[in-house]
Amino acid sequence: MVALLLGGGLQALSTANSLKRIGWCVNVFSKESMFKYCSSIEHIVYFQLSVEVIVDYINTNDISIVIPMSDKHTQWLCANRIRIENQTNAKCAIPPSKALSIVGNKSVFLKFCRNNDIPSPETESITMKNVLEISKKIGFPSLIKPDFSVGAQGITKVFSIEELLKKLPAVLDRYGTCSLQEFVDNKEFYYNVMLYRYSNGTYAQDVITRIFRFFPKSGGSSCCCVTVEDSKLIEVCKRTLDKLEWIGFADFDVLYDTNKGQYKIIEINPRVPASLRAADISGVNFPQIMVEDILLNKKVEMIYTPGYYLRYFGLDCMWFLSSLRDLSVSVNWFRFFGKNLCYQDLYLDSPFLIIGIVTHGVKRLFQKFSKKN
Repeated sequence: MVALLLGGGLQALSTANSLKRIGWCVNVFSKESMFKYCSSIEHIVYFQLSVEVIVDYINTNDISIVIPMSDKHTQWLCANRIRIENQTNAKCAIPPSKALSIVGNKSVFLKFCRNNDIPSPETESITMKNVLEISKKIGFPSLIKPDFSVGAQGITKVFSIEELLKKLPAVLDRYGTCSLQEFVDNKEFYYNVMLYRYSNGTYAQDVITRIFRFFPKSGGSSCCCVTVEDSKLIEVCKRTLDKLEWIGFADFDVLYDTNKGQYKIIEINPRVPASLRAADISGVNFPQIMVEDILLNKKVEMIYTPGYYLRYFGLDCMWFLSSLRDLSVSVNWFRFFGKNLCYQDLYLDSPFLIIGIVTHGVKRLFQKFSKKN
């Protein structure tokens, strides 16, 4: 069986590794050179993405399933799913288009949460015309959040109306429509919840990661996390997917409001996250769950063992350099080994992969710096 992963990133490495372990061949559609160091990936391809070209590639290479690795590729695959599946024998691993249209826009999703009594931060769409009205409603500190962005890109914390008026135009100009969101005061951690909902409304084994180091420190990607259990958090996330009539994999970002003692859902990513390997090392192979459901209509039982740590060492070094004055964290930064500790950027069967990941990370940082200047 052959899978095609649309897009790259660390999530593609983890997905490829999980699929190879169950006997799959994995091809990746990406320009990222780091994949040539990964032993779990058979072929790296890149071409002008169009229905005609990808249909030809799928048929030529006997692809069984296409799995998107980014929001952009998820949206593209959703728009072209019917044509691709009608012209090939492959299936597209994406949620229903109606649900995707809701979660694809952050402000639309948070409005959906309010209308369905799902706990989420107070959020309102903001423009330069209604900035005074909305800022009075949300208050300060607050976050400017692009409606369409990846990770923490574009999220800007503001402490006053003067700062909001100064920073909002640049965020609007670069990212398009935005919202103003209440700032949930919890600098210590946030949660990532991974769920797979079957078409009959039942669920595969769930996984939660508690992310206690992230970069940028103002709210970014996971540097180090641990898998945990929390039935109340799972109940909130499952209720959200039930309301959406979701089918397939979903990845939640959730904050815990320490002042109100309440979980608040920030967003749902309709594709596997970079921290997918945390689920894998804890006993839950989500790519296997996905392909066996979509292709074989089969449910796979997994045994979840929480308490495993996943560390993204390259990003954790960035966190360290920005935290030299405050290293009082729950898990010692200098603990490099342990039977329940795994690295997001290190695979024993691909010893040179870390070189490719570091090179890729440096290039991305340089590109971001160049754009700012």
